[in-house]
Amino acid sequence: MLQLCSRTYVAEFTGLWNVQREIAQVLAGDFPLRNASPVNAAAYVRYLMGRHFILQFSLKQLPEIVSLFQEAIALDPQFAQAYAGVADAYFSMAATAATVPPAEVLPKVRFYATRAAELDPSSFDAHVSMGRLKELEGDWTAARRAYERAIELAPGGDGPHPR
Repeated sequence: MLQLCSRTYVAEFTGLWNVQREIAQVLAGDFPLRNASPVNAAAYVRYLMGRHFILQFSLKQLPEIVSLFQEAIALDPQFAQAYAGVADAYFSMAATAATVPPAEVLPKVRFYATRAAELDPSSFDAHVSMGRLKELEGDWTAARRAYERAIELAPGGDGPHPR
């Protein structure tokens, strides 16, 4: 039994991934994205799972995290935050150069961060991803501007979740 968002959640334990997927589906209904565009519910669940796992940060899970965000994009190609999630996962790979050399992931971070910003210029996640891209490129001034814009959009740093 788990107390979650003022709810009690009871489920049969059928494996950690299954329980986490079920919880993500519950949360998907409780925490809508702030953007005005509707998002495919299944895409949103995968996005939430990707964000959950990226916060836990396990190098072994980064390829799985990328897959979750890419599944979200496949389900909803206009879902800017999912593109930002892929960019962030690749940035994490670059930031820990032991996994993948930064030069190898830079084009991927550039593509996904830029696409997120194109799809939703008011997205906190997109601006954070653009800041990370600019860090990889060594453009510290642009990185700072992107991070400052993200803070303007979500002063609490809460990204897609409501206050």
